[in-house]
Amino acid sequence: MKRGFTLIELLVVVLIIGILAAVAVPQYQKAVIRARIARVLPMLKSIQEAQERFYMQNGHYTDNKEDLDIDWNNAGIEAHSSFDMSKYKVWYTGAGPGIHRCYEHPSEADDSCRPEAVHGKFVCNGYGSERNKEICRSFSTDAVYDWTPHFTYW
Repeated sequence: MKRGFTLIELLVVVLIIGILAAVAVPQYQKAVIRARIARVLPMLKSIQEAQERFYMQNGHYTDNKEDLDIDWNNAGIEAHSSFDMSKYKVWYTGAGPGIHRCYEHPSEADDSCRPEAVHGKFVCNGYGSERNKEICRSFSTDAVYDWTPHFTYW
């Protein structure tokens, strides 16, 4: 008598593995994005604080990162990270939601940097996908704007 698996048994095992993979892969991707965001939050805070020091010395913010007192070579910025400084906030964009931190003295009007809402706090922009909104909500559930519930701050 030969022993082995039937075709039905093998198909059931493959189906179960497929279902587990379909559930696990998106969760893994979200965890990776959350880890990247958590890793750059201290850097965003450092950039914002350096901008505040620059503002106190010069009376305006700078768009040039070399003007700031940050050692960019040893900052630990990964290749996927992109920091964009403007006159009122510093942005991080990666493979997920955008995160920014507003400066204390914005020189331009920007709804996402209203003084009563977010100065000195992180703002997570989950606009564009349900995954990004879920990632933003995982950091905080406090809504900044009623009309854009995907913006959160912490």
